[in-house]
Amino acid sequence: MMKSLPTSKKEALRFLIEDFLERDIEDIIKKNSKIDHGLRQTCERLFQLLSTEPIWLEHIQDRIYLDSAYEKVIRDLHMLMKPIWKKIKEAIFDYILNVIPEKEEEKKVNESYPSDMTPIEYQFRSMLLPFEDQRSYSIKLPQTRLSILMSLERGVLDITKKDLHVVYIFIDFISGIPIDLFGKCEHCSKCIIKLRGRKKYCPGCAAKKYQQDLWASDPKGCKEYQKNRYKSRKDQIPL
Repeated sequence: MMKSLPTSKKEALRFLIEDFLERDIEDIIKKNSKIDHGLRQTCERLFQLLSTEPIWLEHIQDRIYLDSAYEKVIRDLHMLMKPIWKKIKEAIFDYILNVIPEKEEEKKVNESYPSDMTPIEYQFRSMLLPFEDQRSYSIKLPQTRLSILMSLERGVLDITKKDLHVVYIFIDFISGIPIDLFGKCEHCSKCIIKLRGRKKYCPGCAAKKYQQDLWASDPKGCKEYQKNRYKSRKDQIPL
């Protein structure tokens, strides 16, 4: 499968895995600190490969920062990606070392015609065989409840973003929304969306606030109302 990848992607993959994720972060920092602009070049390379927002790459290329700033970015990316890569790597080698040999062995066993099967039963089993033992790996993202689903059945890494799709859709949905639409409920501090300019309370607290104001302005009337309401409910209870 690697032969079908462009050379540029192979080299990018080699850099990300061998030069970054498979190395200790202290070794990365130490090695690049000894090279002129080494930390900056590594930081720019990572942004080229990982950032989907060209503005961030332009921002980091157009300005010169202290080495400590580049070092922090490199450390943060390594800390974020290393645990995910560790789980993906475990799944890859589990499939290579365990699943593939099991499948090959099962294929050999099933190539011979079983004496205890009728031709129809054997044909039916042969049809189902490619769909048996479909191994997929659910990989939980560190420090979140999100996960990705990875399958290696086609000989390549098929990764479904699963829960991440919802996150991406939500981010796209709220991107560009004016900040003055957001407010806090004056009673419980939950976030509210101010569809009306004078909105001050969330739905649950609006009713509570109304009751508080009513009792404050007319406590006698409220007591009378509650008394009549209690009496009416009591009269409705069958004896």
